[in-house]
Amino acid sequence: MGCNQCVPLMTSDDSLDCLPPQVHCLIELARVNYQREVRCEPLHMLPLNRLFLGNPGTGKTSIAKVYGRILKGLGYLSDGSVEVRTPSDLIASAVGGTEEKTAALLEICKGKVLVIDEAYALHEGMYGARAIDTIVSKVHNAPGEDIAVLLLGYGEPMFKMLMILMTSLIAVPN
Repeated sequence: MGCNQCVPLMTSDDSLDCLPPQVHCLIELARVNYQREVRCEPLHMLPLNRLFLGNPGTGKTSIAKVYGRILKGLGYLSDGSVEVRTPSDLIASAVGGTEEKTAALLEICKGKVLVIDEAYALHEGMYGARAIDTIVSKVHNAPGEDIAVLLLGYGEPMFKMLMILMTSLIAVPN
C-alpha cells in the first residue's frame, strides 16, 4: 500500500476525521526525507513511538491499526501489522522474568506496531517499571529500527504514570 492510498483509508474506511493533519505530516516528512536522502543530507528523525490517550470507545486501537498501515505504506515498518497486548503480557512473577518477557515480545514485534493497551498499569506493582525500562533500553526511535511502540490508555492515569516515571528520571533542583 503506497502513501496515496493511506489518506483515503483514514478518511473514508475508518471515519477518523481527526487524524488527516497528522497523516499529512507523516507523508510530508517522508517526502522531505526522501529529497534529503537523494541530496546526501541527514534525514529528519521521525519518532514512531506514540501515546494514544482517550476514554473507552474512542477508537485508540482502531487508530493504531491504521497507523501501522500508514507506517508500512511510507516504508517506516516492514510489516505494519499490530500486536495488541496488555501490561500483564509483559510482566512476569519472578525476578528477571519481566525483562525476558518484554525483550522477547519486542523481538516478535519487529516490523510491527506493538500496542500496549491500558499501559498506565505498568507503573503498578513491582515489575511494571522493569518492563518500561526494557522497552526504553531496546527501542530508541532510531531510523530503520523497524518497530513502533504505542502506549494506550485513559488520559488521567497515563499522565499520572508519566509523572511518576519522569520524576525517577529527572533530578529536581533544590
